Amino acid sequence: MDSLTGVHHVFAGITRGSIHHGVYDPAAPGRLRWEAEPELSGTGRVMAFAEANGVLYAAAGLEQATPSGPVEGGLYRRIDGPSPRWERVYQWPYVPPAPGKGDEARLMRGLTAVPDPLGGPYQVLLGTRAFPGIVERIDPARDHAVEVELDIRALLTASWGLSSYTGPALSAYNRLTPSTDPVTGERLHLAGLWAENENAADSIRRGSHVLVRHLDARWELMTIPAETSSLPPGGRLRATRAIEVSPFPEEKGAAFYFGGYDCAGRESHNTAWIYRGAIDSQRKPAPGETPGDGSPLRRDGPPPAWSPEDVVLGASGHRYADPEFLPYGALVTYFDEDRSIWAGALDGRTGGFSSQDGRDHLLATTRGDPPLLPGSPGINGPEWGVDGGGPAVFFTKADGAGVPQAWRAAPPWAAGSARAVTSGGVPTAVDGATLDPGSPSTAIVMARVEGARVRYGWALETSAAGFQDFPEWIGSPARPVLGTPLLAYARAVASGEGPRGQIALVDTRTGQVRTVTGDDGDKRDPWGFRAPEYGGEVLLAANEGDRAIAVYRTPETAASGAASRRCECRPARRTRASSRWSRCSIPASASPGRTSRCRPTAVRGTRATALSGCSAWGSATATSSPAASTTAP
Repeated sequence: MDSLTGVHHVFAGITRGSIHHGVYDPAAPGRLRWEAEPELSGTGRVMAFAEANGVLYAAAGLEQATPSGPVEGGLYRRIDGPSPRWERVYQWPYVPPAPGKGDEARLMRGLTAVPDPLGGPYQVLLGTRAFPGIVERIDPARDHAVEVELDIRALLTASWGLSSYTGPALSAYNRLTPSTDPVTGERLHLAGLWAENENAADSIRRGSHVLVRHLDARWELMTIPAETSSLPPGGRLRATRAIEVSPFPEEKGAAFYFGGYDCAGRESHNTAWIYRGAIDSQRKPAPGETPGDGSPLRRDGPPPAWSPEDVVLGASGHRYADPEFLPYGALVTYFDEDRSIWAGALDGRTGGFSSQDGRDHLLATTRGDPPLLPGSPGINGPEWGVDGGGPAVFFTKADGAGVPQAWRAAPPWAAGSARAVTSGGVPTAVDGATLDPGSPSTAIVMARVEGARVRYGWALETSAAGFQDFPEWIGSPARPVLGTPLLAYARAVASGEGPRGQIALVDTRTGQVRTVTGDDGDKRDPWGFRAPEYGGEVLLAANEGDRAIAVYRTPETAASGAASRRCECRPARRTRASSRWSRCSIPASASPGRTSRCRPTAVRGTRATALSGCSAWGSATATSSPAASTTAP
């Protein structure tokens, strides 16, 4: 569906290098009406489509019409709207055609959206290229940064004990097939492969192969041995081109059907094949096998003891004030002792800076800038924002007239590329931004001083003049609901004891505001997060009178549904020596409409040493209602 027009389309990629779209029309043949003019043309073969984070992508082969002309093709994303267009986000190296050779060296196959292996609540793209034999990962949240996730030739070399592998390495002819391990529940992706092991036993040498991808981006090689008696002399299975999980209920997702062959441009007869393979669904999990959420298999008994591991980031002598970590990639922004604003790269394996001090890109210097209001202590630090164009840093900086304004800087951080988003004589300060790769524009949370009045609201980056106040704002910061176009804030609602804060959501696509809570308690500082107990669904939380953190389940859109209270966390006792909150596990199986409470069973000093599970209110103790209680993993 087009995110701006709301029209549903079907797309077709053509061998001659064009993309056409059709729409439903009951009067047209086949009930589809195809547009004669392509949306994209002039590329090589269109090999694959994939939708990631609500954005449509297409992989088209590289094409050079004349020896000195430009190279067209690559990975494109569709820019939705009444006049849609395709924008290229990545182009791999061009290999000129060779006599007698096809176009495989200029293609990307198997374009597939998968969850971010680093844990971000968004999707990345995988694509395979036979030359040089790799699987690449493209991260939309990092300006479509590309990295090699798998060197297929290196995997074959290691798996087969070779000094090097120089044979074919063509993979994922169509897509990576999603599946689930019936024993561990782990989400897997399977990709067909054409590779040949000339040193193996006959059934392996003439067989085929499959690549298996795990959720954490680990890859394994699986072999389909050939039934040599059914093959003609010298015949081989060659490539696995198609993989499907069994659709038959009695096989319970534990069987797969593989089909293939690759004629490699030669005339071939009686070579196509289909094999069936099954997973032993009765096997015991092997040591170290993990379920689909990537955490270790849960065992009976209390959770292991937990202690914090404090690791210092950065270099001594530098200040890292108000750091903000990008949820959709390995980047951090902060300001230093001179109020200079920086962006630094992080090592996704360790969590530390990639460089020695994390001062990789200087975005702006705000030293000497005036505060938003005379006598105020200062201005909020930089904030990340994310939309379909990738991430950007939003911050407050004085313009040429010395008036604070909202500014923006984005990768690749070219010198002097920071620009003002707001202008005029109205002092404006940035307080946050939406983090949604599916949105066409970032919504910026801002404070504006208009005479003696301070307004608190938001505006789209693309139309900052359309500032909108948060209705009945009660004074605590508004925050983005990660991965959505929503902003959450505390809204004053009348009660018998005076105005109380309730959680309200603003849909920045439509401007609609909806109050989603209405129970007792004065709620401030609301925020949203994705809960694994609900399959990654967005939940809301708020500080309730500095006594508890209340957690609510609510629809992701602000246009429908009210929030239901699911859980609250509060300290077992609050003293000068013990004022920490307990760790809270949200019960996915609690009865609808019932609220759960988490509390530590013992506290020594300042740390909870044993935690009960969450149990539905009404139970005598946390352990007396096994069906309603869970152990915090």
